[in-house]
Amino acid sequence: MTIDKKCALALALCFFAVQTSAQQPYQMLDAKLLPGWRTDDGTHLAGLHLELGTGWKTYWRSPGETGIPPIFDWTESSNISSIEVEWPSPMIFTQAGARSIGYSGQVTLPLRVTPENIGQPVRIVGNIDLGVCSEDLCVPVPLSVSGYLPSTSFDIDPHISAALASLPLSGNEASVKDVSCRVQPVDDELQLDVEIALPRSYGREIAVVETGNPAVLVESRHNIVKGNSLRTQVRLYHMEGRAFGLDRSRLRITVLGGPHAVEIIGCSAS
Repeated sequence: MTIDKKCALALALCFFAVQTSAQQPYQMLDAKLLPGWRTDDGTHLAGLHLELGTGWKTYWRSPGETGIPPIFDWTESSNISSIEVEWPSPMIFTQAGARSIGYSGQVTLPLRVTPENIGQPVRIVGNIDLGVCSEDLCVPVPLSVSGYLPSTSFDIDPHISAALASLPLSGNEASVKDVSCRVQPVDDELQLDVEIALPRSYGREIAVVETGNPAVLVESRHNIVKGNSLRTQVRLYHMEGRAFGLDRSRLRITVLGGPHAVEIIGCSAS
């Protein structure tokens, strides 16, 4: 990482730290666990329902240039093999020329829970750190949610069902025709150029790139829509300044700004 980036990160963390005591979390955010239902294959669909106060927003898994990434800890749960957080299509926020990605109002994050013993109830305990921001203030909000997910519950929760319906489409579902990537070294970073052939463009789409490696930071440079082609350029660098490789098959590219969000896994070399 360059010195300028280290300074910018330090300043951002400093601003974040000094602002935390201005208001209490309950004025900004209310959270509850929705117990959901057990599916035919033995997994359990639960939900984390968030209601934000007027003027407040929280962030998507990739929060953008000024957002704060959410952190989930489920280790105190029991009878759980795995928990996957599903992410409904987010909104794009722009403030002072900087872009962030997330949610306002209310949102339900579906939780796809795989029990260790399928026929038994699940005890779920979540310790969650969210960033919650208004126009001029960002506050770290720690949440604790807990509850039992009974193995005999089959009633579909409408909040979870609606959230599942708003998940991004896959590239195939959206009829994306082609996705190509070009990687080249620039200074101590990698530059990644992505081109996506969209079936139809509305002229306002952006592409969000995730590498699958939490130690690799992504800095967006350009998003250009020309015809039905979306081109995006990002710089990739290791948070500790180390060398790293890039696996194109693990890249996750999410197109936002059209009528439906689209999630694409992997891209071919160009």
